[in-house]
Amino acid sequence: LDDYRCFILDPGITEDTTITAVQVLPDKVAEVHHVIVFKPNSDEAQAKAEAKAGADGRPGYTCFGSAGVPSSIVGLWAPGASPVEHRDADTGQLLGIPMEKGRKLILQVHY
Repeated sequence: LDDYRCFILDPGITEDTTITAVQVLPDKVAEVHHVIVFKPNSDEAQAKAEAKAGADGRPGYTCFGSAGVPSSIVGLWAPGASPVEHRDADTGQLLGIPMEKGRKLILQVHY
C-alpha cells in the first residue's frame, strides 16, 4: 500500500504556547512508512484542512507530499527515529515553534 492520509488533531490548546518537541508513537509500526506533523499557517488553512477531512468517505483526506494547505512542519517520524527537539544548531539552546490558542495540527501518515 502506498497511501498518504492527513488527519486533523486537536491538541486542545487553550492559550498561546510553544512546541519544543514532538514524539510520534504509532500503534502499527510495520504499516507506517513515516509521519509528518504540520501546523496550519492560518485559521483559513486550518478550515480548509477540516473541510477536506472525510470528504471522500474515509477518515482524514488524501495528502501526497504536503498537508495540502499552507502549513509548517513541526515534527517528523520514521521507524527508529528518536523524539525531535527543536534546538539552535550553533548553541544547542532549546527553541520552540509558536502554537496559537485553538490551532490544530495535521498528521500526515504514509502507509
